[in-house]
Amino acid sequence: MQETRPQIREALIGPQASVRLVGGVGPKKAAVLEALGVRTVMDLLYNFPRTYEDRRNRVSVGELKDGVAAVFAAAVLSVSGKPAYYAKGKKTPLTVLVGDDTGAVEIVFFNSRYMDKIFVAGKRFLFFGTPQRNKGRLQLVHPDFENAAADGEYSGHGIMPIYALKSGLSQRDMQKWHEEALTAAAQVDEYLPERVVAGEKLRGISQALADIHFPEDKEALRQAKYRFVFEELLLLQAGLMRLKLGRESGQRGTAKAVDVTAEGFEKMLPFSFTGAQRRVVGEVFADMRSERAMNRLVQGDVGSGKTAVAAAAIYKAVKSGYQAVLMAPTEILAKQHYGDLSALFAGKLETALVTSGMTAASREDVLGRLASGGIDLAVGTHALIQPDVAFGNLGLVVTDEQHRFGVGQRVTLARKGTAPAAGRQALGTNPAPGTQTASGTNPADGANPALGTQTADAQAAGASYREAVPDILVMTATPIPRSLAFVLYGDLDMSVIDEMPPGRRKIATRSVTQGGRGEVYDFAAKEIEKGGQAYVVAPLIEDGEDGSVTAGLRSAESLLEELTARFPAHRVALLHGQMKQKEKDAVMSEFSAGGIDVLVSTVVIEVGVNVPNATLMVVENAERFGLAQLHQLRGRVGRGRAQSYCVLVLGSGSEDAVARARAMTETDDGFKIAEMDLSMRGPGEMFGVRQHGIPTLRIADLARHIRVAEKSKRTAKELLDSDPMLAKPENRAFGDKVESLFKDVAEVGL
Repeated sequence: MQETRPQIREALIGPQASVRLVGGVGPKKAAVLEALGVRTVMDLLYNFPRTYEDRRNRVSVGELKDGVAAVFAAAVLSVSGKPAYYAKGKKTPLTVLVGDDTGAVEIVFFNSRYMDKIFVAGKRFLFFGTPQRNKGRLQLVHPDFENAAADGEYSGHGIMPIYALKSGLSQRDMQKWHEEALTAAAQVDEYLPERVVAGEKLRGISQALADIHFPEDKEALRQAKYRFVFEELLLLQAGLMRLKLGRESGQRGTAKAVDVTAEGFEKMLPFSFTGAQRRVVGEVFADMRSERAMNRLVQGDVGSGKTAVAAAAIYKAVKSGYQAVLMAPTEILAKQHYGDLSALFAGKLETALVTSGMTAASREDVLGRLASGGIDLAVGTHALIQPDVAFGNLGLVVTDEQHRFGVGQRVTLARKGTAPAAGRQALGTNPAPGTQTASGTNPADGANPALGTQTADAQAAGASYREAVPDILVMTATPIPRSLAFVLYGDLDMSVIDEMPPGRRKIATRSVTQGGRGEVYDFAAKEIEKGGQAYVVAPLIEDGEDGSVTAGLRSAESLLEELTARFPAHRVALLHGQMKQKEKDAVMSEFSAGGIDVLVSTVVIEVGVNVPNATLMVVENAERFGLAQLHQLRGRVGRGRAQSYCVLVLGSGSEDAVARARAMTETDDGFKIAEMDLSMRGPGEMFGVRQHGIPTLRIADLARHIRVAEKSKRTAKELLDSDPMLAKPENRAFGDKVESLFKDVAEVGL
């Protein structure tokens, strides 16, 4: 490599130094590079190749094949045609005939200014490109080329990097700039702790940068890739763990009563917990007994019994003297939770529903009792986070289908709970009036102070009283691959309900092509005649101006018209996301009550109410949906005792569409399906990773590198266990890197 230019060396020392310090990068090129996320020289070094071209294995000209990329050495035999800058109006291509002892091939250049001065008869070059047959003859159009050494061998890099490009950039530009930036790679300081580099046998930073861009061989490339995959995941995990440590160090939780047990709660249920539910409730209760604020995510497939786990947590919180709140994304789902929980806790605790549809008088009454502590459990929608909603003593916040809420909304709800460390007196354990308690004298019956007031102990605790926060329990029925959960919820503790209740019937799933649609709706008619109900889901709300329906895409509105005509004796209704919330709730309520036989919808019903009478789910243009989304849609049926069915109608016979349909018909394991979806579509498309503000992964692939992710997690934990602030001299550079990457990340989980 050439000697390091002084300004490049300085650029690497100064992380904000512009990429324009690299030779040949002017204002226009710099603007295009910025669109690729490259602003500094360090950005350029970390702009890794998207693939590589192995130029070490050469073929002869006679071995060239149509459509097969090749590397070959050849001498210029002749040059014909005028280069473009001589042409008058019409641009004549320059054709160069090159060959060796085995044959000859044409090389064609358009816009070939000065090319005729490069290709001189007898001069040898090494060419890299893909031959194409044109009028019976093989040609290479605009191949890469280099001067060949005297012996015909290639004197440059054997494995060439291929970079992502934008209009205005060429591979040759990118390769040249990266090579120049690499001349100063030795100046880049190692920031991974020495014990990590040695313990994991990682390439040093300077060598790894050189090998990731211009490797000598495939082993060097493999080791460089491993270094940067591990580095990315280690930084990510360390950042998430520090978020968690920071949150826990600045907050005290509200320790719940030890004698409120899971066994006591289970006796209230009309069924027994599954083993998985019992395990998860144990994890939740262990968190709640601690003075550390609980932040736990409970994942469970549709029908696995997450609500019962949440109910157990609510029971423990209230029996320990606190209030609890459950927030759901829609009014219809909130009402369902309210109905289930108020029935379960009838006579045991006071429940209330808080929604935007309440009358003014009802709202005033409920909010007053919430503030005074007269209501133990509030269930509701976003209406719970309005400024005028206050709690007397909030100790537990539960959010259902957490991905439907923004982080800010969940934080707002959690901050409504600033509870005293001891809580109010646990229910059923009041000491005799006038007796001494840990917090002072117990008032006479009927003379309890307002629940929002501080006890003597809490007043003495000062600032720590204000820092006490409620426990957080978030639930999702969307199975999240452990590899992706590692990123999205790395600062939460996670529990998985991976067992279904006994006796639950498997939903029969099949796929059909467009030619089988008639049979599908004949079957739907039979299900309706038997007393069942059907969902029909479409990818569009209405027909597009581009003729989407004729192109094979069904819309909900066209399906409504088609099915209304097909089922004249039955009620067919429409539901989609552009309807007002009250309209949507009214339709879903009527469908739940059995007043609608066929509900035509978009994915707005992906997460929704429990309709035990619904036995058929038809998904039109199923290839337009992700696997995880299809699994969620399938979970809308199978809630009752009757056998239920899911039919995927494919509008495309592509290999990908068929593979997705096969996956759905072969397994009903939501976590397996989610892993498949992750590998097919990537994490960003599935869950919108970027909205959380976490660093973007440049080289690590969460679907393929889960074992590296787990190893990096262990390493990060070891580092933080011994140095929580990463402030020791040997960890300081790594800590600074973590800090810079996570400076804009406030909360990931919750």
